[in-house]
Amino acid sequence: MLPHDVKKKFKLLIVGPRASGFNIVEESDPYVRYVYSAVERLDLRDNVVFIGSVPEQELPKYYSASDFLVHTSLVEAFGLTLVEALACGKPIIAFDVPPINEIIKPHIGLLAKVSIKDLASKIEELIVNEHLRKTLSLNARNFVLDNYSWNTIIKRYIDVYKLCMNSAKDYLRG
Repeated sequence: MLPHDVKKKFKLLIVGPRASGFNIVEESDPYVRYVYSAVERLDLRDNVVFIGSVPEQELPKYYSASDFLVHTSLVEAFGLTLVEALACGKPIIAFDVPPINEIIKPHIGLLAKVSIKDLASKIEELIVNEHLRKTLSLNARNFVLDNYSWNTIIKRYIDVYKLCMNSAKDYLRG
């Protein structure tokens, strides 16, 4: 549990559907009831804000308003949310699972074991360690520019196409 003086310093913005799946459901959903009861039980009413679903074009506004992103997904096809937050200069806390651990490196974020206790520890570390938070934040934007800018992606595609073309030519020659 965070000390009271630390707890006063943060707000948790929860962006997305207020349900366990992708469909918005009534407040009677067990997941929604569990989350609200946890907020009450842990006395976090003043610290948690449920934003709900937002249009995709508004996401950068929420990334920019945040100090860091906590990404709790265990299954991802790529991790676009991670790259978007990094592009806004936000460090990431996420579980150490593929492909997330292929994107998030120690100089831009913190990877937690797949345990709530380790995740909470990483969150507390970024809340209390302003220097680490700022360092990761500075590195985040540059990481995206170096690895995920359109120019970088286009160059990688061209390299792949050239490799495929050369392989095809070699194969056809015999």
